[in-house]
Amino acid sequence: MKTLLAAALLTSLSFPVFAGPDGTFLCSSTQPYDFLTSDTTDYRSYGIRSAQGWSHRQSTNGQLIAGQGVKALSADGLMLVPLEDGKDGWVELHKQGRVLARIHGYIHMWDLWSDGTRERFMFTIWDGVDRGDLPPLTATETQMRYIVDGDAKVLLKQPYEESTDPEDGPPPLLFSADGNTLYEEVADLASTARMFSAADLSPIGTIQAPGSALINSLAVLSADRGFAIAGNQLFHVSAGKLVPFELSQPFDARVLQVDTRSRRILVEGVNDFIVLDFSGNVLFRFADQPSVAAEQRWVSPRLAIDGSVGIFREGEPLARVLTRQSNYRESRLTPLERQDWNRVACFTPNSAALWVDDKPLLVKF
Repeated sequence: MKTLLAAALLTSLSFPVFAGPDGTFLCSSTQPYDFLTSDTTDYRSYGIRSAQGWSHRQSTNGQLIAGQGVKALSADGLMLVPLEDGKDGWVELHKQGRVLARIHGYIHMWDLWSDGTRERFMFTIWDGVDRGDLPPLTATETQMRYIVDGDAKVLLKQPYEESTDPEDGPPPLLFSADGNTLYEEVADLASTARMFSAADLSPIGTIQAPGSALINSLAVLSADRGFAIAGNQLFHVSAGKLVPFELSQPFDARVLQVDTRSRRILVEGVNDFIVLDFSGNVLFRFADQPSVAAEQRWVSPRLAIDGSVGIFREGEPLARVLTRQSNYRESRLTPLERQDWNRVACFTPNSAALWVDDKPLLVKF
C-alpha cells in the first residue's frame, strides 16, 4: 500500500469515516468517486465528499441510524435517508437539499435502479417499534412496500405480510436492468424465481430451471430476457425459460456481474470469464487469449463502471485493466496489489476507489 498512499485524494475528510453502511462510494459514471457519508460524530448530518470538496451537506430532522446509512446512486439524484426521531423511525426522501417526503416507520429492504437518466427506488417500511434483540411478538408483521421515481413521486404503495423469521419470508426483490420488472433475488440455490411488474407488482411470470437443476445466479434484463447460471452452465432467459448459452468450448460458469450503465455482463467461470453485451454477444473470452498459458491459473475479474474489466491473475504481482475502448485488447497495468484488489469499491481504466484502514482512498493510474 505504500505505492498507493501518495496518490490519495480523499484521505483528509473533516470527520471520521468508516468502511461499511455509514459511508459509500456512489460510483456514478459522471462523478466516479463521489463519497456519501453520515457524520459519525453525532449522526445528525450527512454529505457528499469529492475531490473538489464537500457538497450537498445537509442536517437531518432526526438522528441517522448507525449502520444503515443514506442510500443513493448519484450526488444529484434521490436519496433514501433512514432516521430516528425520539422513539419513532422515519424514512425521508431527499433530493438536492430538499426533503420531498417523510414516511413513518423503519426501512426493511430496498433496491435502487437507474439507467443514467431515470431513477426508481423500491423499499419496504415497517411501521413499528424497534425491538432490538427482543424476540418477535407475532409470526408475521405488516409492512408497506413503496416504489417511487427520481422525484419521489409514489408509483406504488402496497401493504403485505412478512414473516418475522427471515428463513420463512419471500426472497428480496430486485429491479431488472430496464427498471420495469422486479424479480426474486437468488441468494441461494432455487428452482424458480418469480417476476412482477414494477408498475403494480402484478405477477408477470416465473423463471424455471430445467429438470432438477437449481439456479445459483440470475440477472434479469427485462420481463422476457436475462441470463442465469444453473448447474454451472450459462443460460439465456427467454420468456421465463432457460435456454443453454452456446460457446465454442466448455465453460464452467459460477457468477454473473451486470452493469446497467455500461450495458455489460461479466460471467465468471473457473480460471476463465466472458464479457457479453445485453444482446448476448460474446465480446471477450479470457481463455481465448494468446497470453493465457496452457495450464489454467486462477483469475479474479471485475467490471469497471465504464464496462472495462479489471483482472488479478495468479502469479502476477499487480492487477490489470482490459479497456472497453480497445475492445478488451489493451491491457493496462495498475498499481493495485492483491490485497488492494480486495479493497476496491469501483474503478475505471485510469483510477480506483478503495477502502483502506476504514477510510476512503482514491488511486490514479
